[in-house]
Amino acid sequence: MADVGFADLVELYRHTAFDGDGGGVLQVANDHVADMLRAIDANEALYDLT
Repeated sequence: MADVGFADLVELYRHTAFDGDGGGVLQVANDHVADMLRAIDANEALYDLT
């Protein structure tokens, strides 16, 4: 996955249980979520953007 778009970020947020203190827990619910996280982690500019 070379790019992460808005719809991808919405999916990440839907799989996150926010704790109200600025943090939360992300459930890696499927391969698509895992692929997005790998893409974000591997690309510093994409990490900064997201």
